[in-house]
Amino acid sequence: MSTFKTNIWRNVAGIVAIIVIILCFMLFSNFANTARLKSNVKALTTENATYKNKLGTETTRNERLVMTVGELKQNVINKDEKIKVLTKGFAKVNTIVTTKTTTTIPGMTIPFEKPVPCNFVREGAIFRDWFSMGYKVDSTGITFKPTVIHGEQISITGFKRKWLLGKQTAVTEVTNINPFTKTVDVKSYETTVPKKWYDSKLLWLSAGLITGALIIN
Repeated sequence: MSTFKTNIWRNVAGIVAIIVIILCFMLFSNFANTARLKSNVKALTTENATYKNKLGTETTRNERLVMTVGELKQNVINKDEKIKVLTKGFAKVNTIVTTKTTTTIPGMTIPFEKPVPCNFVREGAIFRDWFSMGYKVDSTGITFKPTVIHGEQISITGFKRKWLLGKQTAVTEVTNINPFTKTVDVKSYETTVPKKWYDSKLLWLSAGLITGALIIN
């Protein structure tokens, strides 16, 4: 009878140990998820920061939103028709970066070799979806006012495969929404980030089963 009770208590202790280890894993995961959500809230309320870099040009920086696959699909892909279309060919999407730019070309004056023997002035402006410019023509030459060109890019990194069970290839695709802009070269680099030792479901499950088995035996 005493041996029977001992075995029961060992079995109960083993089950409790497994449950405790699983709860610890869930607790660690919850802490990590809470930290991620707090970081995302901060990123949403942080404005773009522009600064002059060591190359002498401008760099614009913003904090990155980190989402699960489901969150990315629900909050980004399904809410933007352009992104939805561009991500259809991906087996897995890792990152989506949207960029908007404004290019300003300084104005210039082109004088005529010989003034036109007539006094006149014609001036105006052209406004299109992707650019705007002003001009002035008189008897001495043509003056172009600053030209403003608007740009928009969608950059997607992830994996593509030629068929359902085919080999996955890591790719980066850059799409210009401005039809007058052409990308002439793309190079993409990525580092692999090793997971922390405790960030593994298999590790925690194995630890729970081993601990439970040792207690039971």
